[in-house]
Amino acid sequence: MSDVTVLFQTEHGTCSISAHKIVLAQSSDFFKKAFIGNFKEAASAQVRLHDDDPRALFGLVGHCYGLHYDGSFHYSKSDIPIDCNDDGAAYIQHRVNVYVVADKYGVVNLCNEIRDKLPDMLDRIVPSMCGLVKGYPTHLDQIARHIYLVHPVAAKQLRKPIVDMFAKHVKSWVGTQEFERLVLDLPEFAVELFRALAGEGTKQGTTAGAGKGKRGQRRRLAGEV
Repeated sequence: MSDVTVLFQTEHGTCSISAHKIVLAQSSDFFKKAFIGNFKEAASAQVRLHDDDPRALFGLVGHCYGLHYDGSFHYSKSDIPIDCNDDGAAYIQHRVNVYVVADKYGVVNLCNEIRDKLPDMLDRIVPSMCGLVKGYPTHLDQIARHIYLVHPVAAKQLRKPIVDMFAKHVKSWVGTQEFERLVLDLPEFAVELFRALAGEGTKQGTTAGAGKGKRGQRRRLAGEV
């Protein structure tokens, strides 16, 4: 039987996931401190999380149990297939959201897994890479905007694969209106792409200007310094 309920808010109200403290503590630095340290969560049968993407939390908890979550309330023991369509792009954006909560709650192996697999995931949504008619990669554009605009700090470590993919195919896309709009809308992306094309590579954790941005804040427990 489960011994803890993870509570969090959704647009429809409070949602809950029944889990086991030992399973969560084995994967997450945050839950390990919460359940083993001198915090109120150690003696409580509930832990409440705040300001997170609900589906990303389902993905995080599923990972703790060795399961893959597709972002649509289905779990699998094997990797979720990624197609070159809107669903494939939506799943990759979901994985970016999972990375953000995994970093926040100290699930290091999940962060590493998503970061390491991202280049291959991006390959699967670029038309010319998956045997479709060549054209501007609308889905890749969507993911770039998601990383740079929705999670400009928390997902900064995921920028490099995006920049590398655009740098690899820039000659095919540079003359399109879509590409011009992208570099105008995402100035930090434009700077990092220029650096990659100039041979400097993309420096993880830098921003246009002075690279003073910080990574997403780790979740702290009440009373933790």
